[in-house]
Amino acid sequence: MPVRSVLHLIWLGGCPPMRNIANLHRISQMFSARLDADAALPEPDRPYMPLLWMDASALDAMLAQSVIALELARVPQLPQAWLDVAQASLRAHARHCKWLKISIHQQDCFMPVVLLEDMQSTLDDLWADLRNLHSHYSAMCSHPGGAELLRAVGFCDDVNGVTDALAKANGPDVAAFLRQLADHARMHWGKHGLLCLAADLLRLQVVQLLPGAYIDIGDVAGRLACLPTRRLVCADQSEFCGHQTVAIENDLFFCQRPSLMKAIAFGTYLWSVNTFRGMVQRLAGHASHAALPPCELLRTMLPHIDARMPSPPDIGTLFAPPLTHLANYICMAYQAQPMFDGASKLSEFFRGKQGREHLINHVGGFTGYQKFAFHLAPRTREVWERCEAQLGMQDYAPQLGWKAYGFGTIDKLIADARLLTGAHTLQRYAQAEINQLATTFGHDPERFRRIAIFCVEVFDRALAAHLQADTRDRCKAAVLESSLRVF
Repeated sequence: MPVRSVLHLIWLGGCPPMRNIANLHRISQMFSARLDADAALPEPDRPYMPLLWMDASALDAMLAQSVIALELARVPQLPQAWLDVAQASLRAHARHCKWLKISIHQQDCFMPVVLLEDMQSTLDDLWADLRNLHSHYSAMCSHPGGAELLRAVGFCDDVNGVTDALAKANGPDVAAFLRQLADHARMHWGKHGLLCLAADLLRLQVVQLLPGAYIDIGDVAGRLACLPTRRLVCADQSEFCGHQTVAIENDLFFCQRPSLMKAIAFGTYLWSVNTFRGMVQRLAGHASHAALPPCELLRTMLPHIDARMPSPPDIGTLFAPPLTHLANYICMAYQAQPMFDGASKLSEFFRGKQGREHLINHVGGFTGYQKFAFHLAPRTREVWERCEAQLGMQDYAPQLGWKAYGFGTIDKLIADARLLTGAHTLQRYAQAEINQLATTFGHDPERFRRIAIFCVEVFDRALAAHLQADTRDRCKAAVLESSLRVF
């Protein structure tokens, strides 16, 4: 069977929200429905095989806590067509493949899973040799903007310096730097909402290992109208394409050429290292410490970053009376003006937003990802505009700006309450997740259900007030009346 491109999905840390697991079920259904029908299709029209990357803690939490029925399937339970495609797509890595059985309304679906711990040494090996970056960086240097970027991150001054710069760069050091930064984010910054930094670094490497695509398992996977194929993403015209908003996002991207993906990932690394050098220089007050090797820069600066992280506030206080505080939080978390007095009391939830954004964009290197992708794959916007409608993404944009403490919990409540009030097929799973959250925060499940529905009303009223300023007073009065009925 010909090798098939892979659609990578990632979840790290704990149990995903219910809707994300439902999205995995949906993606698996979409792929399974095509398995028999596409056997005779040419390779460019075959959908990419979904593959879920997790760390061991996330898999354990998912199996123990999911309100949707999950279990690790045994090989005899699996459709032979799935096994055949997985073997062709994963090749030697298939030995690490586990299979997740997801059951919704007695409809069973399967999702191949690999653990980060099993694959880390293989990902490290991607960086053993950097010579295949030469053509990409030489081409980048031939344009003023690209050359300026390479100078700005301290890589080289011009095209004549690319060979020497790559010779000085040490591939195993790159691997060690990326691994240590991602591991630190996973182990120490999860409570600050920064597990995504680890995922940001991982997604750039897994698409090098097994070319194809990456999608977030949240909103993007829930909206995807069809699975990507080489023809759909115009892989023959641009070997990299990223979701476009004001810049190239990393919630959905495609790449068929491992060396190009490596060049973009290496640019992310260069941006991160350059950030650490600047931080060390400012801390030490002179330039000598900035000459430390990258991994020593990490060891020097990570304790200082940890010490500056503000303590996470108690999210449970948002659900105590008066619920005008919760209403203000929802407005502010979704970038709207608070409705009621006392918004300053929520300052601890919004403390450190700018610092955490800096960690993603500069310490994590995400700004480098955007800039290097722009220069290394200049046709990405053109290609994205050609395929976004077919993928169902033409009206989608992630929330811009960094998220407040507690945002994930509130977003989960709003999503679940919409399923409840809309009589959705996932209604009972949404109620089960609300019950779980009620237990976590020490509330009666029925009261917490009312709180969740209140969250939806606040969101909708705040949106209406934002779009039509003349309705603001009416919206505030309605929210205040609803808040008094919850308890």
